[in-house]
Amino acid sequence: MDLFSKPPWFLILLLVTVPLWSKDKNAANSLFVKAEKPGKVTFSEASLIETFEKDLPTAYQIGPGDALSIEMWGDERLSGLQTVDPFGFISLPLLGDVKVAGKPREQVQRELREALSKNYADPLLHVRVAEYNNNRVFVLGRVNNPGVVTFAARPTLLEALAMAGSMPTSDRINTLQRCAIMRGRDRIVWLDLNELLLGGNLSLNLTLANNDVIFIPDAHEPYVYVMGQVNSPGAYRLTSNMSLLDALMRAGGLTRDGKQRKLAVIRQGEDGPMVAKINLKRFYRGDLEQNFALQDGDIIYVRTKNIARFEYLMRTVTPFTSLLVINEALQSDDTGTSGADGGGQ
Repeated sequence: MDLFSKPPWFLILLLVTVPLWSKDKNAANSLFVKAEKPGKVTFSEASLIETFEKDLPTAYQIGPGDALSIEMWGDERLSGLQTVDPFGFISLPLLGDVKVAGKPREQVQRELREALSKNYADPLLHVRVAEYNNNRVFVLGRVNNPGVVTFAARPTLLEALAMAGSMPTSDRINTLQRCAIMRGRDRIVWLDLNELLLGGNLSLNLTLANNDVIFIPDAHEPYVYVMGQVNSPGAYRLTSNMSLLDALMRAGGLTRDGKQRKLAVIRQGEDGPMVAKINLKRFYRGDLEQNFALQDGDIIYVRTKNIARFEYLMRTVTPFTSLLVINEALQSDDTGTSGADGGGQ
């Protein structure tokens, strides 16, 4: 059973009867280990931003809502406009339901030709994206019109901000600080909006991928960030005495691929970033010592059980840390330091 995606009744009872956070701030801070990278870096490094943009898909990925124009020479039954359903399929005569979501146009065309070759000799079929209804990004936070923004072509950050109403006019200087671009579950870069919009640094006008999330926090409101293998990764407003477990539950709990041991919490200290290693398995045994109250800017990262891409993910998870910082937190992950906490997940 995945105890943190669907908490059992005894865990709920435990949370009611045991304090949810450490009231001793010094005790909570003692869990953190100072990272080797000194100084405070507010935004992602230039090399990280460059890697983030280069990692874009080379072709548009078809998704639900897109309209595909299919032309089949010699058989009008297969020709016409097809709308991709919410599950990513189109329905064609002879072939039935065909999965097209998440694939570029050329791949869909090639696969349809191969499937029809069983019924036709050298089928002449052409696929075109007639309407890009799934070419969208989400703009959230301090904008006039937060929500979904759709584009006919590949968008840039400035285009998305312009269509979302950019920034509220009241208190513009104080709110115009930074934005995060989140891609998938585990990639994020932080950009200096002052540098982009007021300083004219167009190298920060990144090209966006389908379903990217742009988040502009209020400069005066605290947030924590939950990334990695959770059901709803993203930014969450920090409430009074919000604990680590509170944040995880707001993010929907761990996915089936979430690793319960050596979760990383990154915190910006006075002398630079600090990291803490958390073992969630202690929580449902009644040991909530590590369930401390969070602070503004804390970043929680839940590892995946498959660590093949771990180095890249750790390098991109936070605006002020690097792989060096995360290694400080997790360097003993698989070297037998878990003791009575047990191994496994």
